[in-house]
Amino acid sequence: QPKNKKTNPARPRPTLDELVLKFILSVMLYAPELIEEYEEKISMFDLNNQKLKGILDIIFEESHQNEKLSTDLLFQKLEQAGYEREIHNLWELEMLRQQKLRPDKLRNEIDAKITEIQLNQLESEIKDCLRIMQSSESFSEEVYKRYETLKNEKNLLLNNHRII
Repeated sequence: QPKNKKTNPARPRPTLDELVLKFILSVMLYAPELIEEYEEKISMFDLNNQKLKGILDIIFEESHQNEKLSTDLLFQKLEQAGYEREIHNLWELEMLRQQKLRPDKLRNEIDAKITEIQLNQLESEIKDCLRIMQSSESFSEEVYKRYETLKNEKNLLLNNHRII
């Protein structure tokens, strides 16, 4: 068994699925009052699509500068920044407008999507620990503690968020 193999790597940041990111962006454009609530949660994810990340950065910047942020003002700022095509291609935004969903329903949708991504990440990390523990004749206590911590995080997440 290789002793120099790193068994406790730095916790990888989960990647926010592009479809989930588009949904969240659409919600923020549709209901700007939810922006502040989700800024920190979204910052814990890696965002691979740089255009969508740019839109998100502008949305967060505007929310910091304007207390009375509106959908129209956000559209204006995003169009000025050259994102007109991207925001007009968000079919999710049109869907939200047609369904006229309330912010509490949107909040539940975002929470469920974020929880699903977090659970998938934890599952992946738990499987890595199990693989190490099952393939080694002896594994470090560190790996076992990590495994237990990940299982506890997963259970806590499941208990705190009702998955539909």
